[in-house]
Amino acid sequence: MTGRIRQQYIDSDRLANELLDKNGIFKWRFRKTVEETAKMGKELIEGLEKQTFPSVMLHKVVMQTIENRLNYVKANFQKSFSKLFEYRDELMAKNLEFLSTHIYPGDKFVIWAHNLHIKKQSSANRLSRYRSFAENLPPLMKEKSFVIGLYAKEGRMGDYSGRDYPIKKMSHKHMEWLLSHSPYQNSFVRCSHEWGQKKEAACAHRLSRHGNKTGFYSSKTCIR
Repeated sequence: MTGRIRQQYIDSDRLANELLDKNGIFKWRFRKTVEETAKMGKELIEGLEKQTFPSVMLHKVVMQTIENRLNYVKANFQKSFSKLFEYRDELMAKNLEFLSTHIYPGDKFVIWAHNLHIKKQSSANRLSRYRSFAENLPPLMKEKSFVIGLYAKEGRMGDYSGRDYPIKKMSHKHMEWLLSHSPYQNSFVRCSHEWGQKKEAACAHRLSRHGNKTGFYSSKTCIR
């Protein structure tokens, strides 16, 4: 990048970082800064369109990255927390579609993400419905993908800010506890919607017969 474009990028990125650090309650105070950042971002994109890149692939990746960045900054001040959470997953899905179509066509991908993002039927959750990254993928990509949820029994974990802390002790209702008490070294639990409904019905039937009112059945083949 030339000196002028380079400085535009630095200034735009600095403003974007500052805005993303703002407290959600007082975000309305920074409307003018958001508009300024959007204007700078538009000028940056127009300038980059005229730049010469070492490869077409690099040019596409840079443009996609900057557009995502600007759209996410604006969304932070236009959407509620829940809608922003969904929008973030929508951007993730568009990025994967972009990479598979324009950058690495025909290649296979391994996506490592939080279980919540890769659930194929997250909107079916009665308590917290939202369209996950996996649900936002095109039908063909969803059909050809296979999701594996990983669970940590013990140790330490990190959050989005980079801080780490110990994993809390599990209770007998946690998936981690159930899997760790399996007699097998490796456990696999099918989580398709139809399979889950059948198992839930079977659990409810057994619980009613045994007078169990807790909603938990100890059989390893019947996890709710």
